[in-house]
This record gives sequence, C-alpha cells and structure tokens, in this order.
Amino acid sequence: VIKYDKSMTSEEWVGIISAAYHERLNELGDMKDNMAAKCAHFKEYLDWYAQNLNTYVDKLRQDSNFRALLGQILDPFVKMSVQAYKQYIFGYAIDIECDAHGATASVAWGGSLEYIESKAEFLMVMNHHIGDFEGMLRTKSLKKRFQSDSKDRFAVDLHANGKTRRDYYHRVMGGFCQADIGLHIGHTLTDAQATALTMLWKAFPKFAVKNRLRAIGWRPDIAPPGPKLNFKELSTKILQEMVEVRIAAMNSPDEDHNIIQIVPWTKEEKRFDVKDQAMVPLVIDSNNNALVVVQDSKNYKQSLGK
Repeated sequence: VIKYDKSMTSEEWVGIISAAYHERLNELGDMKDNMAAKCAHFKEYLDWYAQNLNTYVDKLRQDSNFRALLGQILDPFVKMSVQAYKQYIFGYAIDIECDAHGATASVAWGGSLEYIESKAEFLMVMNHHIGDFEGMLRTKSLKKRFQSDSKDRFAVDLHANGKTRRDYYHRVMGGFCQADIGLHIGHTLTDAQATALTMLWKAFPKFAVKNRLRAIGWRPDIAPPGPKLNFKELSTKILQEMVEVRIAAMNSPDEDHNIIQIVPWTKEEKRFDVKDQAMVPLVIDSNNNALVVVQDSKNYKQSLGK
C-alpha cells in the first residue's frame, strides 16, 4: 500500500504514483496497449476513484462550493486563451441533479473582461440557455435510464418452458420482439401495459404506425407481419433458425448477423406529416426490400378519410 507523506512535494508524489502505475501496467505484457484489458486490470482502482470523486463532487455541491472550485480550475485556462490567442473562451457547466430546494449547481463560466460585462448585461439570456441545456441533458439522461430499465423489464427468458420444441421457439422469438418493442417504447407504458405487451403478428402494421416502429431483417420466404402471416403455422425449423441467429448475435455482437428485430423509425420519418408517411417501411426483409409500408395499414387509410 502506497501512503502519502505530507513532507513530499507534489512532484515527488506524482513520481511515486506514476512508477507504481507503470509497474502494474507491465503485468499485462503485450496487452498493455489494449484499453479493454487496462480497464479490467485497473477496475478496482477505477471503481474506487469513481466512487470517491462522485462523493467529493456531491459534497461540494451540497456545500455550495462547486462554482468556486469550477472557477479555480478554469480561470488559468481562460486567461491563457485570451492572452495567447485573443479568443473569448466561455461555456456552461451543467448539473441535472436538483437539491432539496429544486436548485442545481449549473453555471456559465468565462474569464475575460468582455465576457464578465456581457454576462452582467445578458444574465437573463444566459440563465435561459442554462435552463435549456439542463432540460436537454436531463431528458437524455432519463431516456438512457428508461432504456436500461426496459432491458431488465422485458428480458427474454431463454429457459422458458414449452409444450413442444416448436412452442419453445415460438415463445422465445415473440419474447425477442417484445423486448425490442419494450426497449423503444417501454418508458411510455404503465406497469400493467408493460405486463400485457405482446408481439402482435397479424396487427403489426397498425401497431407499428401508432408507435413509429418497423421490423427489419424479415425472411423473404415467409409472409411479412400482417394479416397474411399465420405465425402459429411456421415450422419448427424456421422458428429455430430465427431464434438461433438472434442468440448468435447476442453472443458475438461484433460480427454481422442478419437478425429479425424491431427498430424505431428514423428521426426524419418521425417528423413527416401524416400524408407524407405513406411509403415509410413497416417491414423490411433481409434483402432490404420494403414488404409492408404505412399505406398498407387500415388505420392509416382511415386517418386520411379513405
């Protein structure tokens, strides 16, 4: 265990830590330049620093010292940028966690005289920007949290019991599609709705239009999800192939696998007016052909009054 001696200079302490780090790093041999290997090798240290740093920052926020610390860190950088490059460097430090009074430690920072004068003159504008940034980042953070929760909420049971082999593969394939759907819309569902969520094979076009989803990687040799598909009549062999390629993709994510999965529409497609959605694909096969499009859905035609 390396202990800090108060009689040491900062340079001496950094030298000791650096030597210890390289000694541990050399234990990896030829793998010492591999980032994943380094992260695994130093995991206990990284976890310790992450925990203690988070605790330290939380304490600073609670003690209202966060802004002062930020100023100490950034002030030399800001001064150097103005002196050396004649540029006005400023920005925003955004905190999305509110305290007991609903306030955050978010702050606009900068060091030049011009910036300070501008901040005094346009303080309301800067505070408005801070509010916008907090909203955007908080939404992003919540979405990631919801997606993470959805993965657990809609986990596929690969050991599910089935009356027959065909029944087992039927259940698992439906579970994979249900998990895909849950990942993308799970945050909009109540617990009761999440529990009742199933893969609606025949009603998929209507469901897909409503939730802005599509199926990709569908097999060209069978009918696409919709009125013509009788999923219960698919052979054990076909269902087994669907499931096994999906499991293979889970076990080797870096390899290319042609899997059937449910994905959201693109951002551009989601912005289309209803009348412009007609040719948005709802089912795409493994050859990248659109087998079902929005205009094939009955509820889409009804929305246009047809």
